[in-house]
Amino acid sequence: MHSTDTCTNLGDLLSYAGSYTA
Repeated sequence: MHSTDTCTNLGDLLSYAGSYTA
């Protein structure tokens, strides 16, 4: 995670999870 902003952090988490499970 490269961002400390909560919303962006959640977005990064979703993107990471999506690419990980894809």
